[in-house]
Amino acid sequence: LKDYVCRSRLAGFQEKCKSLQAFTDGCSPLNYAACLQAYMKMIGTSLTPNYVSNSSTEVTLWCSCTNSGNHKEDCDQIFNLFSRNKCLNNAIQDQMNLGQKNKEVQDQLQFTPSSDIQGDGTSTMFTEKLYQEPEEKEKKDSEILTLNQKSTKNSEYPRAQFSSLILILTLVFLFLGPP
Repeated sequence: LKDYVCRSRLAGFQEKCKSLQAFTDGCSPLNYAACLQAYMKMIGTSLTPNYVSNSSTEVTLWCSCTNSGNHKEDCDQIFNLFSRNKCLNNAIQDQMNLGQKNKEVQDQLQFTPSSDIQGDGTSTMFTEKLYQEPEEKEKKDSEILTLNQKSTKNSEYPRAQFSSLILILTLVFLFLGPP
């Protein structure tokens, strides 16, 4: 490679996405982000990676090594950095799964309008759809019921509590006021 930018980016890619024998999946999951960054820096160079099939994890170079002559072994070695790189494949797969997990979490969360406890307006509650086993759901339902009973006791007569507070403060000011 005569292009210095391409050469430095290839070196970065080799360093960040190298497979380590200590990890059966190719490299440490902590290294996935660095590997993907190095991979993305390759885009736009003469070694631009390309997708092999409809699968987003099957990556290779856009060229082949068929006409590389006596440099075929060197070419194959560079070619395999992309096509047989477990670290890169796992990093891409992890990123795709992360996106899917985030979407699943967003799908589980929803805003539900509901009447507030006093009935004098509406409030928006942040709720989560419950996809649980029946025993877990019953346990969660009983916990929610217990919490609702506790909060109802404390807020059953909020206006009366507020009025009592105003009355007490007024009496304190009257007794401590000027003679």
